[in-house]
Amino acid sequence: MILVIGYGNPLRRDDGVGWAVIAAIQAQAPPDVTCLAVHQLTPELSEAVAHADVVILIDASIEGEAGDVHITPILPCRDGTPTMTHHLSPRSLLDMTQWLYDKSPFTLLMTITGADFGVGEGLSDVVRGKVAPLADLIVWCATQSCHADLKKRTTDAL
Repeated sequence: MILVIGYGNPLRRDDGVGWAVIAAIQAQAPPDVTCLAVHQLTPELSEAVAHADVVILIDASIEGEAGDVHITPILPCRDGTPTMTHHLSPRSLLDMTQWLYDKSPFTLLMTITGADFGVGEGLSDVVRGKVAPLADLIVWCATQSCHADLKKRTTDAL
């Protein structure tokens, strides 16, 4: 099962890109793809993460040029007890999952650099233009089972 979690605040313009990608994926997702849209990563998500073979996290970023897409593999630290807090970083979520369930599925963080994080709804044009291609890529990977190849290539590169 592939778990896709889009997170951010849809009332802060481009910070809601994770939610927009989730909506685009849900319109075409195969049965083995589970989608969640949340405001932030929380400890409660570790159970769903533990049941996944692959986890894809989608978030907005302030790093880089507006519209840049970055894909980063996330590995757990595995160096002790995870930090207990109400919201987690991607790595902390994996640490929590490893600690609670002794599982750490292959995880990718996909970020899109935002242009506008002001109060309001809707994405900037440059970010909106990245939503469908990113959703299509995720769905294509799920339907072609390329996530296994992606996992192997990424793991080998690390």
